[in-house]
Amino acid sequence: MSLGDLIKSPLRRLSPYLGMFINVDTWVAAHDYHSTQQRLHTLSMHRPGIVVGLEAVAWNPPDNSVVISPGLAVDSEGDTIIVSDSQRLTIPTQEAGTVYLILRYREVPQDGTRETSGEGEEPSYMIEGFTIEIRRDLPSEAHLELGRIQVVNPEGRITDAAIQHQPAPDEIDLRYRKISGPHPLGEVNIGLVPLEVGTDNAIRHMEGASALVRALNATYGYYAELRGTVTLNQEITDYNVILMTGQQGFNLDTACHPFLNNFLDRGGILLGEACGEGVAAGDRSTAFQQSFTALAEALQRRLAIVERGNPLLQALHLFGQLPDGIDGPPQVVAGDGIIYSTGDYGCLWAGGRKDIPAPREAIRSATELGVNLGVQASQRVHLRSVQLVAH
Repeated sequence: MSLGDLIKSPLRRLSPYLGMFINVDTWVAAHDYHSTQQRLHTLSMHRPGIVVGLEAVAWNPPDNSVVISPGLAVDSEGDTIIVSDSQRLTIPTQEAGTVYLILRYREVPQDGTRETSGEGEEPSYMIEGFTIEIRRDLPSEAHLELGRIQVVNPEGRITDAAIQHQPAPDEIDLRYRKISGPHPLGEVNIGLVPLEVGTDNAIRHMEGASALVRALNATYGYYAELRGTVTLNQEITDYNVILMTGQQGFNLDTACHPFLNNFLDRGGILLGEACGEGVAAGDRSTAFQQSFTALAEALQRRLAIVERGNPLLQALHLFGQLPDGIDGPPQVVAGDGIIYSTGDYGCLWAGGRKDIPAPREAIRSATELGVNLGVQASQRVHLRSVQLVAH
């Protein structure tokens, strides 16, 4: 049961009295109260995730198997999951694609069965156990991801990632593991529209978005997650920040407009940036900027120059003016949840363009502005959700 479900009604506690008849119903009611209290504490004071251990590492020497170490986790239903021993998993590599390593809570009957009054047999005890599943998709039920692998090589040689935040194919990707901790001030769920890929064959600014997530999770009390690519032709429910980056013009299907408007009306923020990686300053086209501006107009969002006092400049870190972008002072316009920037901050979040490393102060300022972007989106989404409930 999720936290939202738990707080819908007051807790009901058994009130004992002399001569009370103890049967199955009263026994269950008494223990369910304590179980619910424990779930309520767990979910209200902590975020779901891995508490300790449960590392996913490649077998040594590498083959097609992965080892999960012992550990403990808490899922989104408030169930505590204990894995007492190491688990070796054989990964099917014959078919290319993404493989997910999924941990789930499971109750296992133990110690035989007992006859009940005309109702068949039931176990005497239930062990609170687990399953670790190798899947090609993510389940809709409560679960925790221990890692994922983009399988390419049919020979099945799986290794640990050389650079943990930039895993290559056939390396174990740990970026989507949720780590438990104190309940966050808010969540920042970031996604990217896959318009173009860069020289590294990744979606433009993917590396920068990953770096921004790490920065948010490191110090600010917010929980950030990079949730991958965004599909615009359906309701956008799992993100509150969407990044659109490119060098060329684009034209989205008008069928996407209602979904984008719903996303913005719920408080989400859409950031557009033209990426200058690999393009000489004098050759940079305005095609992407024109396309993004046309999209804002089609969504009937009015953009104005970001000036001192704008939430983007004070959501957490205070700026008197916009920090320099990668090519100097940027032009940034915003309104109604849409922001467009010429600063190429996404490249700065990743340390600068591949051919031109950025100075540390520029990276720090751009990252703090990105943190403001995430915090602003989290606060907007939370406020809009409260307003919807109130009405």
